[in-house]
Amino acid sequence: MIRFLVITASIILIFISGTIASESQDKPFESHFPEYGFTRHLEGISYEDALIKVTNELKTEGFGVITDINVTTTMKKKLDIDYRKYSILGACNPKFAHKALEIDPFIGLLLPCNVIVMEDESGTGSIVSVISPKEMFKVLENSEMEAIAVQVEMKLKNVLGNL
Repeated sequence: MIRFLVITASIILIFISGTIASESQDKPFESHFPEYGFTRHLEGISYEDALIKVTNELKTEGFGVITDINVTTTMKKKLDIDYRKYSILGACNPKFAHKALEIDPFIGLLLPCNVIVMEDESGTGSIVSVISPKEMFKVLENSEMEAIAVQVEMKLKNVLGNL
């Protein structure tokens, strides 16, 4: 139960970090980048172009996007709120997912790896952030799973580095 609460809290924090940043006028957006992930500000690259680039780079690293949550559309539809362009991509590398599932069939509670793409505050660039699998998998306290998390994290960092 504690693991579930930690994961749920992490996902909520990822989601609201964009809200906090958009409402804060006294601090630059970058001061809100999460410590439980890796983030890159793509100045001059639109949200739409960033989504394409991220998806292509994920493919290059062996990931597929298995979920694509358009937060902007969902906020409008469910709450009638206009929200910045923002998507949560669920990225999965089948090779590593299979290894992880063989070790612990309940690992699905921590999968897929979330990647967020959002329009920056100026509306002229974008922010891309990926979860840290090492941070996320700490709740497991399993050395086999930690080794997988290290490999997946390296690939996700490559995605950010290649944008």
